[in-house]
Amino acid sequence: MNDWILETAINVYSYLLPFAWLAVAVAVFVLFPLAAWRKTRRAAGVGLFVVSYIFGATTWFAGAAVSFASFGWIGLIIGLFIFGIGVVPLGIAGAFLKLGINDLGLSLCVMLVITLAARFGGVVCAAAEERRTTRRRAAPPPPQQSNADLLSELGRLMEQYPTALLDTARLPASKRTRAIMLTFYVIETEGSVAKDPMLAGAARAFRDTRPSLQP
Repeated sequence: MNDWILETAINVYSYLLPFAWLAVAVAVFVLFPLAAWRKTRRAAGVGLFVVSYIFGATTWFAGAAVSFASFGWIGLIIGLFIFGIGVVPLGIAGAFLKLGINDLGLSLCVMLVITLAARFGGVVCAAAEERRTTRRRAAPPPPQQSNADLLSELGRLMEQYPTALLDTARLPASKRTRAIMLTFYVIETEGSVAKDPMLAGAARAFRDTRPSLQP
């Protein structure tokens, strides 16, 4: 029974080891570079989580085998009771202190560090993306300008840039804002014929001649 447990743990470890190193290569050369980009950070975090579990399972079976070889059933049971992952630190202690195989203990330490680094990287990426999403959802919408505000702003700009009436591209405002302001300007001035026929006539003339002024 003892030989079967030890042999099974070693066989599973040997089977998982190539996949574990492949996962580490993917994490180093693909996932960590992707984590630097905002659009791919979430996918990189998920990938690092997967890598941490693959390498963590490999480390766990190696630690279980060394713990059982060093301390027998007692070491294996104690390791399992410590959240199921105690076999790894017990295996490291057994490799250094009980078996005297320093290279094996060092290998377990490196594997444990890689597992924790991949898990931590996945947590950091997921947390950063979650904070960015929360801030974007909590950001207040930009204030909407009323028609009166747009007309007031247009009047102020026309006073500063009198020749802009012939070409709104000269106004120091965004293209969308210029288009909205000009639309409201023409509508409001055309609607005030009774109050100011000259202004309304100028607005209509500008609307009729504006296409010919475009390059």
